[in-house]
Amino acid sequence: MVLDIHHHLCNNEGEELNFEEIFDTWEGTSLPPKIHISSPKEGPKDRRHADYIHPMDFIHFIEKIKELNTDIDIMLESKKKDLSLFALVEDIKALRPKWTWVDQSTLEI
Repeated sequence: MVLDIHHHLCNNEGEELNFEEIFDTWEGTSLPPKIHISSPKEGPKDRRHADYIHPMDFIHFIEKIKELNTDIDIMLESKKKDLSLFALVEDIKALRPKWTWVDQSTLEI
């Protein structure tokens, strides 16, 4: 299962995600779970992807799954592609200065 956070928020009836169950679908593989994250272009139920990732969308997700202590791969879905990644990294560094960066795009939390 590849989880798409933004599309879940657009298409659910208030149902909370069970990240442990989702990550369990990757058990027995040599790959970490894959997560797509994007932000809505206009309003919380807008299915279109914004140009950039809203940093608090990303931070809230990371803070929710942190307790599971699982390596994951996160793919950003945004219109500005690489520019979005660079902006998100700078935003996260400003908002969560104590988070540890392994390299320019890898966090260890």
